[in-house]
Amino acid sequence: MDAQSGDALGRPVSTPTRPAAPPAFHRPVRLDWWLSGRYHSPSTQGTRAYLLFMLRELSSVVVALFLVFYLVQIARLSSGQGAYDAFVATLRSPVVVLFHLIALASAIYHAVTWWQLNGVVMVVRLGSSTVPPRQLVLGGYVLWAIASIGVCLILVGF
Repeated sequence: MDAQSGDALGRPVSTPTRPAAPPAFHRPVRLDWWLSGRYHSPSTQGTRAYLLFMLRELSSVVVALFLVFYLVQIARLSSGQGAYDAFVATLRSPVVVLFHLIALASAIYHAVTWWQLNGVVMVVRLGSSTVPPRQLVLGGYVLWAIASIGVCLILVGF
């Protein structure tokens, strides 16, 4: 007996039919929807804030690309003098200089927004009181400045 023609006793089995599912609705969305000004949400407080958020996320991609570029530089350095000299010659290209300037601006923007975010999400308790967010942000900027000055002093040779 064929398993599809009946049950264990040989009686015909009818398969219940389901109604067809309605087609899924996909609202057409333009690629530049986040620039349009129509998107408002309590979490983003409008388009400008969302644009700044997207720029912050994009800045991390640019910094990651810079780090890949830096790893290539280290690889060329380990390949010998000729390979490194050829790489240094490409560093003088206006496109590469522009990329480095964009990477620097992205790193600064990402760091500034990071310290601002820390003041919002981090709660530091001292006894029964908490440190105000503004002081946390200011402390982050002071630490950043001290670290930057320290790196500059190391690079200069003090």
